[in-house]
This record gives sequence, C-alpha cells and structure tokens, in this order.
Amino acid sequence: MANITKKQIISCIILFTILILITGCNQPKLEDYIKEPYEYLIYNHEDFSIKYPEWPEAEKGDAEIAVSRGYCSLIINTMEATNANSLHDQMVDAIKISPQVISHDEDSNKLLIKSVSTYQEHKLVSQMKLVGCNNNAHVINIACLEELVGYPEILSFYNDVMDSIECNKVDDDNKDDKKETEIETPKEEPTTYETFEQEDFQIQSPEWAEMDDMGTDTVFGVSKGSASVIVNKHNALPKDLFNWITSNLEDNEGHKLLSAKPINNDESEYEYKYSLPYGEYTLIAESRIFYCNYQSYAPVVVYIESLADEETEKIKEKVLDSAVCKKTYTIPEPEIPEEIIEEQPEIIEEIKDEIIKTDIGNEYGLDAEAIVYFINTNPFFTKVMADFPKANLVLADPAGNVELKITLDNNGKITLIENGLHEEYDVTLYVSLRDAINILNNAANINPITLLKFAVSVTTDPIEIKQQVIEKVLKGEYK
Repeated sequence: MANITKKQIISCIILFTILILITGCNQPKLEDYIKEPYEYLIYNHEDFSIKYPEWPEAEKGDAEIAVSRGYCSLIINTMEATNANSLHDQMVDAIKISPQVISHDEDSNKLLIKSVSTYQEHKLVSQMKLVGCNNNAHVINIACLEELVGYPEILSFYNDVMDSIECNKVDDDNKDDKKETEIETPKEEPTTYETFEQEDFQIQSPEWAEMDDMGTDTVFGVSKGSASVIVNKHNALPKDLFNWITSNLEDNEGHKLLSAKPINNDESEYEYKYSLPYGEYTLIAESRIFYCNYQSYAPVVVYIESLADEETEKIKEKVLDSAVCKKTYTIPEPEIPEEIIEEQPEIIEEIKDEIIKTDIGNEYGLDAEAIVYFINTNPFFTKVMADFPKANLVLADPAGNVELKITLDNNGKITLIENGLHEEYDVTLYVSLRDAINILNNAANINPITLLKFAVSVTTDPIEIKQQVIEKVLKGEYK
C-alpha cells in the first residue's frame, strides 16, 4: 500500500463497502436471512488479531479481508508503519468531502468513525474502528443496510467482531486507546413523525418503513430494525377486547402479561403491557385500547427490552399519547328497559325460560336476555333474518368452536337458541367468537352500516347468501 494515499484508501473502502452490499441485496427475506447461523475465522497480523465472519469473499482490492452477506459487509485493512491517530484524522477529512456520505460522527479518543452514506436507493450505516498495534494501523470497517441496524442479530455481529480485537503490543501514542469496542449506533437525525388517520381515528407515528406483512386486524404498521409501531382495529368493544387479551395472552408460549388496567373510571379505555421472546432477546409490547368509529383501536409499540433507551421512551409516549378519536362514540351496553321489565315481565321470563337453551351468555359475560330482546324488537335485523328461519351460528375460536342453532319465526324473531347445529338449515354463519361478542353487545345499535362492517368478517353456507344480503342492504330493501 506504499503507493496509495490515505484519501484514496478511504474512498476505496467506501466504494468496496457499497459494491459488496449491493451485490448481495437480492435476498428475498432479509429479516429471515440475518437469523441464519455462521461461523467465525481469525485474521492475524504480527501482534494483532480479530475475528471475522465466515461469509462469502468479495472483491477486496488492497484490503486484507473483504467478506459480505448482502445485508452487511466487513473489510479489514492493515497499513504497516502507519500511525493510527494520524490515519484517523486523514480518514475523517476524506469522509467529509465524500459525496456519498450524508452524515458522520467521529470519536478521536476511541479512533471510531461512524457514518451514513447513500448509494442509489440504499442507505448504509458504517462503523469504522482504527487500531494501532506494533506500529501498524489496522482499519476495521463494518457497514450494514440502515433498515437492519437495530436488529439484535446485527448488534450481536458488531459486538462479536469488535470485542475480539487483541493487540499484544500497543503503539506508544495509542496506549490511551484502550479496548473500547462497544458498538454505538451512528447519531441519527431527530425522529420525524407522520399522521395516520382512519375516519375519526388519528395517531402520530415515526416516519419509518412500512411493514410488508400485517395481520388481518392491522390497519397500519411501520418498523425500524426490531422496533415497530402497529395499529390494530378490532370488531369488539373495549372491555371485551381487554378481557379477551388479558385472559388469553399467556396461553401463547413465552408471552407474559406485565401490567393491565383501565385508564379511566368508566372503563372505556385500557392499557396493557406484555413481553414475548425474540431469539435470545425479549420484546416488550405496550398498547392502549379505546373506542372509535364503532370499533376498538389498539395502537401498539414494540421494542427490544435490553436496547430501550431515552429515545425509545420518547417515541413510545409520543405515539401512545397521540392516539385520539376526534369524535365521541358512546359504547353500547345492551339492557332491557326498566319500563318493559315493570310492565311486561312475562316477555323477559319467556326469553329466559323458553328461548335461551344455552349457557353461552354466562360463559362470556353477555346479558343474553337483553340481546335477544333487542334483536327481536329491532325491525332492521328481523327483516334480514326473516328469510332464514333455521340458522346455524359457528363462533370460531382457537380454544374450540362454539356451535349454536337458532330458530326464528316468519317475522325474523328468535324463538329458540340451543347448542348444536340444525341438520337441515337455511344458512350457517361462520364468524370469530370475538367479533360475534361485539356485534351481540352492539345489538341496540344494529343498522345497515354496522351490519355491513360485521358482514366483512362473516362467511356463509351457502356462500352466495352473504353477497345477496349485502346487495339488499345497498339497494335499501331493508329500510
């Protein structure tokens, strides 16, 4: 390397890093790829040694070691008879004038240079460590795709390499440069936020990358590294959803409920916090539940417990505190009007003694008599159900389905609810138990809009009945 300048060296290092990364960026699922195991090799030069991953070799030019796995690359340069401190200063000067570098930070005491550079649509986070050993300068450069820097597998890789540095003869002017090898994420710009809105629901979220894979209940999701912000929307009332989650969460292997409580006195809003395993790390999820757009919204912030810092706390508070409903929605609570109980108690006794032949109400905390009363006195619902005097209802649940057979008269009023299924039926409705609890608790507010929202999650047998009912609703035939 005697005939190449220090500025040329740093330019080559940046160029090699970009080329190595870009050539390997076509892995279809990086989040899975980074979890694949690999072994380490040892690079030795006189009194200096360091571990490096056994990854595919890349075009290394004048470097001693150059390996890449697509999402990250590592380059080791050894410069004989070179002062590490002087080289550090020259490299900082070279980085400052590099057109690819958009931000950098250096620590002259630790001989660390951290930078963020761009190449086409990619952002690369680079951490460079210089080590003076036996009058030689060793440059270790690790660069990774920015979106993966926060993942624990990447942090573990950083630390495995940097913690392995050994020098048996430190240069005189580098004796104060102790083995300070903790990985520090390059300083980033302050977190910027965007607004997500859905009808009357609104929330502030970091401007992170959108998540590719989201569940059916998820309406918004962004992530950066292993941290994420998710908004789930459930067709359930807040109290039912809260009880459902807190009662069943620990049934999932490794999940642990850390706290759960109502936020206000009327129990219309809730918050809960739980942990779950993520490889050798522990994820923390914090969420709130509130009612908006006749649904329950649950914004969730997820992060790695051991990596949480002051910025993590700021993001969590900003996100959860910003979640609002711009309009007040009254949470329905079915109950039989007092005047009916006083004036026509026989109606309630008939419902209780003759119509309901199942204990599902008691099992799931529902006022079954009130629900049947509201359905039978709701003209919209009875018009819809008048065409299906024998209906089966299958409530799907991971713990086991609930099967009910419902008999209705010619006016669409329920006359009998029993366990089991009709062998000969007009329609079978399949819906999740959670969604069914919500629509039943919402019985007092059933109308074409709420029924259409509910219908999205329902499947029917025969399959065409669902579409026929929706078309009739849209045509106004159930007014």
